Amino acid sequence: MGISNRTSHFRAKFPLGKVPAFEGPNQTVLFESDAIAQFVAESGPNAQQLLGDHAIERASIRQWVCFADHEIMEPVTKLVMWRVGLAPFDAAVEAQSMTTLRRALQCLERCLKDRQWIATDGQPSLADLSLAGALYWAFMQVIDTEMREEFPMVTDWFRNVVAQKEIRSVFQDVTFVDKRQEHS
Repeated sequence: MGISNRTSHFRAKFPLGKVPAFEGPNQTVLFESDAIAQFVAESGPNAQQLLGDHAIERASIRQWVCFADHEIMEPVTKLVMWRVGLAPFDAAVEAQSMTTLRRALQCLERCLKDRQWIATDGQPSLADLSLAGALYWAFMQVIDTEMREEFPMVTDWFRNVVAQKEIRSVFQDVTFVDKRQEHS
């Protein structure tokens, strides 16, 4: 990122220069993580599990994929970027992003009550994978021990998702932050 996605070769395929980017068979080029995830899920042997058995289940999965992108990924990105040195600190952005993230986590906490998976019964779906992906850096940089105590069901659900043998390698080395870095 920042070097290879700025080349003319990359820009010829992906004019916005955004990552992630996907190049597949038959000159398939995709950008935006949700579109890439949808394509991979539909193309693989677990499409029905990942995308749902019927219209209501598919809509629920899609709902949570959108939720991950809009309600979690956006504030998490803003909360993490300054902590890893990729953006300047802004107190107003920090406060608003933390409020937005907490609201999203409260929603997840309520919706996970008596559920193992967010959108389906029995097995994880693309909704679980998208949400876990959106929360990955949050658990390593922002959702510290104290905050995890506020959201025990979300924390247990996240641990369960990233421990699944089929995807464990994607989420390797999840190290939960003990105390969130505060701006000095």
